[in-house]
Amino acid sequence: MENENERSSLTTSNVSSPVSNYYNSHPGRRNYVSRTVLFFEGLDEGSDEVEDPTPGCLKVEDVDFKILKNTNKHETDEYSITSKVNDENEKQIPKLVLRRGFSFTVVIRFNRPYNAQTDRVSLQFAFGERPKLVKGSLVRLELTDTFKEGQWAAVLKNSKDSEITVEVHTPPNNYVGVWRMRVNIKIDEKKIVYTEPYEFYMLFNPFHKRDEVYMADEAERKEYVMRESGKIYVGTSHQIFGKTWNFRQFSDDVLECVLYLLEESELPLHARRNPVLVTRKLTALINSSDDNGVLTGNWSGVYTGGKSPLAWTGSAAIFQEYFKTKRPVKFGQCWVFSGVLTTALRALGIPARSVTNFSSAHDTDVSVTIDHFYDELGQPEEHMNEDSVWNFHVWNEVHMARPDLKDGYGGWQACDSTPQETSDGIYCCGPCPVKAIKTGDTTALYDAPFIFAEVNADKISWILMPDGNYKSYIQSGEIGKNISTKAVLKNDRNDVTCEYKCAEGSAAERAAVLRAVNTAAIRTDAYKQGPQDMKFEIDVDFDAMFGSDVLVKLKMENTSNEVRHVGGSISAVSVFYTGVKAKDINKSKINCTVQPKSNGVAELLLTFNDYYKTMVDHCGIHLTAVTFVSETMQYCVLEEDFRLRKPDVTLKTPVKVSKLRPFDVEVSFTNPLKVALTNCILTVEGPGLQRPQTHPQCDVKPNETFHTTLKLTPIRVGTRSVCVGFTSEQLAGLEQESEIEVTE
Repeated sequence: MENENERSSLTTSNVSSPVSNYYNSHPGRRNYVSRTVLFFEGLDEGSDEVEDPTPGCLKVEDVDFKILKNTNKHETDEYSITSKVNDENEKQIPKLVLRRGFSFTVVIRFNRPYNAQTDRVSLQFAFGERPKLVKGSLVRLELTDTFKEGQWAAVLKNSKDSEITVEVHTPPNNYVGVWRMRVNIKIDEKKIVYTEPYEFYMLFNPFHKRDEVYMADEAERKEYVMRESGKIYVGTSHQIFGKTWNFRQFSDDVLECVLYLLEESELPLHARRNPVLVTRKLTALINSSDDNGVLTGNWSGVYTGGKSPLAWTGSAAIFQEYFKTKRPVKFGQCWVFSGVLTTALRALGIPARSVTNFSSAHDTDVSVTIDHFYDELGQPEEHMNEDSVWNFHVWNEVHMARPDLKDGYGGWQACDSTPQETSDGIYCCGPCPVKAIKTGDTTALYDAPFIFAEVNADKISWILMPDGNYKSYIQSGEIGKNISTKAVLKNDRNDVTCEYKCAEGSAAERAAVLRAVNTAAIRTDAYKQGPQDMKFEIDVDFDAMFGSDVLVKLKMENTSNEVRHVGGSISAVSVFYTGVKAKDINKSKINCTVQPKSNGVAELLLTFNDYYKTMVDHCGIHLTAVTFVSETMQYCVLEEDFRLRKPDVTLKTPVKVSKLRPFDVEVSFTNPLKVALTNCILTVEGPGLQRPQTHPQCDVKPNETFHTTLKLTPIRVGTRSVCVGFTSEQLAGLEQESEIEVTE
């Protein structure tokens, strides 16, 4: 264990913060510099410096901020900036990180014994560029022996020789960010001696009952505030994969970068204490669409000049690159945006989690329906199809009270930093109460109509008829499936669909849809349907491996007592996970006669040669079957998404390792393709282990087994996750994780 004096005996004269421009550091100076200034009410600092008029008066020689003691109490000792070494095991000056609403201890040493009867000592705290007493951003505290819960106070706990111990109490609605503290000694009515300022960090406090982000359940706090790694779910509603993500909210530069973003955003002072407004601002700052934010989105499949979104395994490398360059990092997609936002929120003390919605709707016109148009031959009319359905979309939830909304809307709030549609003129989204989404209350702040459509819109297919009019085909229950997040303190998937919507097709669910569309721009004629006595279903092997042939079947059932003649087509295209078409793969016509009370089938074969060169990032394939029944004019549009399975990666690590002692990580997998993997890159990282690293690899031949060994050095004790990712031109997004126990 570190010596407390080594970690916490600091002076403001040798401490600087990268997120603040208020003061310069003074390297090498050990003791506080005292100054005498004229006193002006309401100002953070005095006016012109004058000579010390009272030789031998009380002066501050040192302040011990008890970083080890205070950070243990405040549950902030995991932040790397509070330690005397960083994540690279390099020496650094530790800094104090606190949570609002909790008290902290300061020990002040003077040049002579303190006399409570004659010495007039006070503490001054300032926040922001122009702190003011009336705004609560400037606070002056006389030493006292009492305090009132929920208010600022400086309680004199002990006085011995030339040292005093002060317990500082802070309110649970305090401003979040960089604070500055000074020790003031009043000489007379117009003069005051003060120390150089010391900067410390004040965070939201999910451990305090009166903080709006309070989370009562201890296990949930461990998962949604303290845990540095987790799962982000990707794939399709039939093929759900847990992608390891290292949030690393306590790592080097992360907290400093988040506070830098808030400072640069010029978020109004009053908003800096409000978790709702801070969260909303962060959803804008994580993307670079409006304000030089952290990440640039790219869904093109071409990532020249940056890094493929599939290559990222965690948030720390992104924050560290951005903080170093102050330029947006390239590139991100929804799970990357979500992972980075989760990190930023947890770093500030706001409980947060990444949530994945499968078959996620992107409603562009606030109709709360997803409209797709087809011509008379069943071909998509792409120029009219602005709405889309993503295989999956990852957003965030934050846990907080909502005093700005009606009772009952506290709890989990949906928010999203992926730049999809603008809100209030910028690319941001939420936070919106999940409870409001479930009931269809689209009046709730913020962005309820858009989020409701993502999870519970109806799909309407419009098919052009010979008379020039469109006939509609409605599919309810196709949007918002298997909404998933990581389970508390387990590696299991937690399905939270029931928190967003009532049981599909139930009266309550339909009532929520009706409530949502009452003011939407929906065409009521869409719900007029004709005879529906033919049933159709797409059948495909969802476990098909990338490299194998895939057979697609369209199953038909005639429930009538008459013969039915079915025409149409089945097509397959490669798609990005957003549902955007990449390239055509194959297509076949349907011409089938189905006897009464009988079944029929139409098939489409997708060979490796058909699809190999069409594949993009997630190996996603979109199937569309457009059918029409000659006798009844029943039209049907069925769509199904699946992704070809990628090979499993084997990761071998020790169960237990010792701090600062290197250990081996063995990585292997077999290339399932009939072609070689080229431009191969291996990434490895782990919270408390080291910064993310990249290692170029040799080509991997067809059916060859790739194998390599890496070395890692742990720098923090506890349970840690090692995450390894592999990318190549032909196959990307392979990854695996392993947990290890790090001991002293």
